[in-house]
Amino acid sequence: MKKIIWSIILLQCISQSFAQKHAVSEEDYLSWKKISNQKISEAGELASYSLDQLKGDSYLYIQQSSPFRLDSFERGSAVSFPANHKFAVFKILPGYDTLRNVKLKKVKKAKWPKDSLGIYHFSNDTLIKIPGLQSFAIAEEGSTLAFIQEIEEVTKPGLFFSWFNSEKNKSTKKISKTKRNITSHTFFSFRCVFIHYWN
Repeated sequence: MKKIIWSIILLQCISQSFAQKHAVSEEDYLSWKKISNQKISEAGELASYSLDQLKGDSYLYIQQSSPFRLDSFERGSAVSFPANHKFAVFKILPGYDTLRNVKLKKVKKAKWPKDSLGIYHFSNDTLIKIPGLQSFAIAEEGSTLAFIQEIEEVTKPGLFFSWFNSEKNKSTKKISKTKRNITSHTFFSFRCVFIHYWN
């Protein structure tokens, strides 16, 4: 008798579970998330992974074993740990909506928003952000961090602007006509930075 009762209860549970199911829609598909870029330090003190979604920004998660703590960083990617495990270094990507807008406007890739460098110190729970990141690397031995940063310099006028502006003998009409043909230029430079953490 008990077996029959339990069988009836089990069939009811199964029928209810099937009744609650529905066809997968586009909204369900967009809400799905996947885990990627799993990484663990050699001693197992640190572990990280990314939680990505099809539409929207991803999150980088870093798990510490001692103390047991989980931190998350919006748009974080490509994390690296030094040998002393005192900090984590990773890219901070531009937002999903930001990149989507520049793609729709067909902006040249050279003018797209640049990545940033994130340096997170575990001891004091501090995140340092450095814009204009081109690339970074951590030494295999020791705790030296190197990165290349793109720096946008002050926008300067065209090459012959000062020459035209200083020509006092020319008429105002001619000067104004010439100025319309002069375009401003933005200059970029790069610098390589080395940071060594002794502790």
